[in-house]
Amino acid sequence: MSRANKYMKNILNYEFEFKNIQLEKVADIYKVRNFIVHSNGSLDDMTNDVDKPLMKCDEKFYITSTYFGRAGVTSEYLIDSFDFVESSIRDLMSYMEQKYFETGT
Repeated sequence: MSRANKYMKNILNYEFEFKNIQLEKVADIYKVRNFIVHSNGSLDDMTNDVDKPLMKCDEKFYITSTYFGRAGVTSEYLIDSFDFVESSIRDLMSYMEQKYFETGT
């Protein structure tokens, strides 16, 4: 069980779990974000853990052309990432609304 799902169950007492595919995709978004923000997208500074998520981005043409050994992502990547996160959070919000507002607890 993931840390996020353990937190949901043990700390919040929620009977809600994120799907593994959701958690994996969020982890990839997180890795790409950190690579760009903390390493300025420098390909020379790229670590092995970000290689696979960047290759996935490149397969979908989400990587912008490199400039002086630096990579960036397209606006399509950002839109897709935001849409994915929003849809994942919507499931959680729906659970919370049902738990707190529809049951009267």
